[in-house]
Amino acid sequence: MTAPGASPRPMPRVLLVSRSLPCHVAGGLEFHVVELARALARRGLAVDVLTTPLPPGGEPRLTEPGLSVHEVLGAPPGRYSIRYFRLVGPRIEQLNAEIGYDVIHGHEFGFGFWRPPPGFGPRLVLSVHGTLLSETPLDPGVFPGLSLGLKVWAVARFGRRWLYGPWWRRSLGRADLLLVDSDFTLGELERLDARLLPRLRRVRLGLAEDELPAIDRVAARAALGWGDQPSEGPVLITVGRLEWQKGHDLALKALARLKDRPWRYVIVGEGGRQRRLKALARRLGLADRVEFTGRAPQPLKLRLLAAADVFVWPERTHPAFGLVGLEALAMGTPVLAARRGAIAELIEPGGGWLFDANDEGALVAALENVLSETERRKIDRAALRASILSRFNARTMSEGVHAAYAELLGGD
Repeated sequence: MTAPGASPRPMPRVLLVSRSLPCHVAGGLEFHVVELARALARRGLAVDVLTTPLPPGGEPRLTEPGLSVHEVLGAPPGRYSIRYFRLVGPRIEQLNAEIGYDVIHGHEFGFGFWRPPPGFGPRLVLSVHGTLLSETPLDPGVFPGLSLGLKVWAVARFGRRWLYGPWWRRSLGRADLLLVDSDFTLGELERLDARLLPRLRRVRLGLAEDELPAIDRVAARAALGWGDQPSEGPVLITVGRLEWQKGHDLALKALARLKDRPWRYVIVGEGGRQRRLKALARRLGLADRVEFTGRAPQPLKLRLLAAADVFVWPERTHPAFGLVGLEALAMGTPVLAARRGAIAELIEPGGGWLFDANDEGALVAALENVLSETERRKIDRAALRASILSRFNARTMSEGVHAAYAELLGGD
């Protein structure tokens, strides 16, 4: 507390470091960084965001008072690269010399190869959104079960992470505090190095309620041109990058074994496996029952989530959190998800169901139960939304992050 008669301590100035924003990549990490920056600014903090160069016409969505965006000039937009890892450190030091920060808060592998110089003033916070391998097929719990062909692909696609490992572990060691958003990641880091435990703080991700309007399911379905007759069956939806890790092919193969039941499956997103997934749907005879929407802007994505009956989440790897699943729940839509990573931490009783990951039979059985038992899908959507937003909201998230800053700076 501030002593009587003393001047109150000014709010800290913070630099958030992230390789990308939603204008680069429409991913959970990117939306989280924006919401955190906005929520901290609402608390009165001066917040700068350092990211890779914005794409032409890219809107960083950070226009509130107290927010500004800086770029790692010369780095490729929106992705990790050797150039980014080399350039981000000097850019941090340059900005600190020009502006002066109390806290520099990196996200994921955002600090790159940076080693702060001796006597560097600002305190360092690192948000760990999954470990180096947890959300890739190289994860020790995933890789041994892959076919030889998939192992070769996984090493070619993600193998450089092994090379980055030493620098990432040094980043963990240099941070004054490490923030994680789930018990899963906290446990992963503790197993990696028990000496990290005193510096670990769990702050769950939060949704900005003002950007998640309550959407009436019937109105949403009418706007999308979807029918609502029992004979048409439920609409299932999956939202995410079209990549192997997300397991869209598992859902398609499982649904192919349930052709005798009425259902529709909507796949939202884009990515490297789009052509392969469309071909699989045709080969399985599902082309007329599966819709690929491509990337959906946020308002359309929320309408699709609100209109659907069940969000299907057939994840193969180990998500550190899973923001899109949380958005589905906040739209009042129950979730059928693989028991992977932190997913189980998001799904409360009455909000969904879990099945054993990478088990096609378990997914078929879970889908059959959901498709067969209409009563299982009848939930109080408003109550589910209220419960989720009470547990995972931007205000609570910013309070937790601000408390971590205050712990380091000796403030209130």
